[in-house]
Amino acid sequence: MKIAIPIVPGVYTQGGQSCYDGQSGGLRDRLWVLDFAKFAALTGISLRARSVTFSDAGQPIFSELTHAFESLPSSHSGIAMVIRQACPQSGLPARVEFQCSPATLAHIQNVISNIHTLEDAAWIILSSSAMALPDVWPHLDVENALILRADVTDSLVCDTPAQAMQVFQRAGHVSVQQRKVFTGDTADASVARLSGYDTTRYWGVTSELHREALYLKGPQLVKKQAEAERAVRKNPTSLVAAESLRVLSDPRLHELAGRMVRLEGRWLKRGLVEHFTRLGLTTDDTPWDGRLTSLIALERAYNDNPESEHPNLISALWAYSWHPLLSALDGAADMDLNDYDAVKEKIFTAHEPRAARPLLQFFRALHQQGWSELRESGEYTRATFNRRVAALRELGFSRAQLQQLDGSTESRIDAGVVIPMRRVLQVGRLTALPEWFTPVDVETWTPFDPSVRRAVGAVVGPVPLPVQQLRTTPTPVQLPNNAEIAAFFAPVEPEGVPPTPDLPRFDRRCQLMATDAVFAPAARHAESSQLGLDFSGPDHSAIRPYDPEASFALAIGRVRAAQVGEALASGSPRTLVDGSEFVPPVAKILPLPLRDSAYAQHRS
Repeated sequence: MKIAIPIVPGVYTQGGQSCYDGQSGGLRDRLWVLDFAKFAALTGISLRARSVTFSDAGQPIFSELTHAFESLPSSHSGIAMVIRQACPQSGLPARVEFQCSPATLAHIQNVISNIHTLEDAAWIILSSSAMALPDVWPHLDVENALILRADVTDSLVCDTPAQAMQVFQRAGHVSVQQRKVFTGDTADASVARLSGYDTTRYWGVTSELHREALYLKGPQLVKKQAEAERAVRKNPTSLVAAESLRVLSDPRLHELAGRMVRLEGRWLKRGLVEHFTRLGLTTDDTPWDGRLTSLIALERAYNDNPESEHPNLISALWAYSWHPLLSALDGAADMDLNDYDAVKEKIFTAHEPRAARPLLQFFRALHQQGWSELRESGEYTRATFNRRVAALRELGFSRAQLQQLDGSTESRIDAGVVIPMRRVLQVGRLTALPEWFTPVDVETWTPFDPSVRRAVGAVVGPVPLPVQQLRTTPTPVQLPNNAEIAAFFAPVEPEGVPPTPDLPRFDRRCQLMATDAVFAPAARHAESSQLGLDFSGPDHSAIRPYDPEASFALAIGRVRAAQVGEALASGSPRTLVDGSEFVPPVAKILPLPLRDSAYAQHRS
């Protein structure tokens, strides 16, 4: 599901303009333009600029700022988020778009789920997005949130993975009415990349109403498990990564996904507007306005109506997407295209010889040339071709089985495989959840922040893992009381030394160090005093006896001597380490004859 929430006009918008609203077919008075720079400062997102120029002062000037998709961490999955500028062509305002699978947020896996309404899916996405963006959420107009896309899914559960592959291959060639299977023949680069998936088939990839996708669920689950294993290796202490790997590596889940063929219908906003009118929920004069609140009201009205054709609105959307394609798959279970004698017998049994001979000739040509080549050859008109195909389908052949023929031997073998397609379509739908599956209570479900590894609501965390069962409960630490702490930090008086009053920090420095002793501290005047850098408390109440031969006193003397030497060399006054000011004496100018004498060399 893709939800777009408009940004509230105000601090982060800069003016507006009138534009055409393509959704309701009218003019909007004003469409606010987003100030990307201010909004990026709030969210901390990184922006892209189409062009960068520089002013005369050398300052860069960025134009046409845009934002790329980002993944917001939420619960056990990520939410794709992008910020869009206002679009005058479509009438969409400046907005923040969120896209994700609600089943993945609630169950970690999206193979099976108990989320059956669009209302529950929207609640899961919105609550997770609100927790992921707490600073941005107050600036969003949640009441006017728009639905841009809604995905409805169902699955066919086959007997074996091999049968699931056969169903996938046969369904991958079906084209019915406007639903054309995508073959990769397109000039659109964003659409052409879809042809690179071997286990996925697409229909209506360029449609603006709805698009269909059919894929095998087993390979997708294996890929997600590999991603979870990489996440655990990257962060071994993460409880979220460990729980995701535990769920995705469940062998029961893999066994079910290996036999599952997923059928997904992706409904766009325009398609929803038309289909709601088709269902009678809206009228041509009052179509759906695209808002989430009105969608929830329409869904409740359809689900509560006992005369509705389907049990819920999601089933109605899915059935409209896949009914033509599933009808093309329906066929008799015993029809083998390669058994020529059996086909001939069925044709002559069902038709008169006059009508059976041209039908048998058509079947031979179709079997040898293939569907596409025979249809485009001009040997049969379009009406005759469709009439012959309808006659073969009445015998039990499925349209998918006939369209699978392309003239090659491999296609004949694949099309000749007998698949109990009718039974798969009737009983292969997953109508009941497995007993080992634990559904979530959507009414009380609340997302949790993976950064704190703590869950709230139905999912309580940290999630109990097997490794936690091996841990023992640590012994409580006994903290000391206040009296023990005070005794530990109390100053210790040395034995045999009477306490003497402390001296100010720098008053006795000159007496302790003689000014004429440049390279060594003075040893005389040794008396008990406190050096300023060695006191036991702020009030200098506790003292230690001064020892001129101690390493501390010698270090102070060496520092002071070095400072005095630097002052004599530079000839400028300097404050020494003991706080005193040292002024070097003025050098006397000696007579010229005495400059080279031994006395002059000694003074230098």
